[in-house]
Amino acid sequence: MGGRVPVGEGVAPGTMATRVQGIRAPCGSRLRFGEGSPASRTGVAAARADRPAGARRLRAHLDRTHRTPLNYTKWIEKGRFSMATLLDVLTTTRTQLQKATAELARASVRASTQLRQGMSCEAQIRQFTLAVDEPSALGGANTGPTPVELVLAALGTCQEIIYVIYAALEGVELRGVRIEVTGELDPRGVFGVADVPVGVDGIRYEVMIDSPEDPARVAQLVRTVDRHCPVLDMLRRPLSVTRQASLNGAALAVDG
Repeated sequence: MGGRVPVGEGVAPGTMATRVQGIRAPCGSRLRFGEGSPASRTGVAAARADRPAGARRLRAHLDRTHRTPLNYTKWIEKGRFSMATLLDVLTTTRTQLQKATAELARASVRASTQLRQGMSCEAQIRQFTLAVDEPSALGGANTGPTPVELVLAALGTCQEIIYVIYAALEGVELRGVRIEVTGELDPRGVFGVADVPVGVDGIRYEVMIDSPEDPARVAQLVRTVDRHCPVLDMLRRPLSVTRQASLNGAALAVDG
């Protein structure tokens, strides 16, 4: 989702820094919601009429200058994506979602993981493969970030992606966003030697925004991003988590 995560470079244990370097597309891929269909072309026109005044002014500026107001021009050219295109994609998608039923609007997300060697694991997410491991001090081979670090990185990058989305929709000029996410973890809980939480007992994140906009407008953007950030919502809201287990291909009954 929307940033580069430096792994193991000057980052303290339990801390992950993320950065927004540019815009490629929401969640790191091109959105194709209804792309090419008559409904999507109709949706573009309707969405443009429904844009907030700030977004309409931003699009008018882009149409005049053929440039993005964000300081990401070279990056965008390499990614063959533009702020103007992003604005069209977002407003079209938003309009179609407003018309969709709850059943049609829902989407499934999936990740598959497998233990490879020692503590080293492999995560397969769509066409992407991620290495996940533990540092050598905990018995791992340090071939990738830890699962807890990935959660912190997920929060930071998800926030940055939502900043891009709502800055575009609301016509807020951003020059950059960087987020530091920190969590404290007591490994005694993992090893069962003390009655302490197994996971982190709190997460803190600092959002550093570079923008020429009025502080009140940026503060409103911060509030909007927090309301619409999926990973932040997952961390704050109690979720139902269910488990199934199998042994040698047969269902395994596990109490508790």
